[in-house]
Amino acid sequence: MIFKILVSIVLLFLLFLSVSYHHHLKLLQKEQNLMKPLDKLVEVDEHKMSIFIAGKGDKTLVFLSGGAHPRLSWILRL
Repeated sequence: MIFKILVSIVLLFLLFLSVSYHHHLKLLQKEQNLMKPLDKLVEVDEHKMSIFIAGKGDKTLVFLSGGAHPRLSWILRL
């Protein structure tokens, strides 16, 4: 009896993993259009970064996304 319960639990877990994996693959296919570069690709620290350049003038404004990074990590790089 206990063996049947354990086998059922393992099978349910494997089914859950399989469904989650296939759902993840489907979402990755949907997101492919979002992964295209905006304007140019530049190399930064051996990684490619997508940038968008607009406007003219003597002042440069840089907008960065990624609010999860603490400000200190950028201060240490400057």
